[in-house]
Amino acid sequence: MERDIDLINHIKGTGGATIEQITALFFPSYVRASIRLKQLKDYGYLKSEQHEIGKIVYYTDKLPSTHNLYINEILIALRGKYKAFKRNANLEHCQVDLAIRLKNGKMVIFEIERFNRVTKEKQTKIKQDVAEPYDLWIVTARQSDGGKGRINYNDIKKVSNYYK
Repeated sequence: MERDIDLINHIKGTGGATIEQITALFFPSYVRASIRLKQLKDYGYLKSEQHEIGKIVYYTDKLPSTHNLYINEILIALRGKYKAFKRNANLEHCQVDLAIRLKNGKMVIFEIERFNRVTKEKQTKIKQDVAEPYDLWIVTARQSDGGKGRINYNDIKKVSNYYK
């Protein structure tokens, strides 16, 4: 019962999540997660729909954006390594998709590239606004070179390898 409340609050707070994301956070297996999510849907606590990313997504109000689902992936990949985060963080001259403060104090900023590229101008504004050292990650559909700084959507989990 407590897990159900935590799960529903998580979905309300993030806008929604895939079964894989919910499994990573709340269940020991995909099968157990899918059974319980179906029950919660049948009881009217959750809704589900096929998302454009090709996965079933559970939500409470409206289907979450692809941005939100990718941000969920980042937060799951870095779970246990950060002490705070802010989605759609407002800086002085721009907004970033996700700002994370790691437990070691380091600032990490993520930009999700979907329809608009992260321009050099925006990168300059971020540099202007963040006085401390930080890492900037651009999550993109394009192939990444495997190095730090640009990562493909399908490789989001690998970002945790850079932060021990």
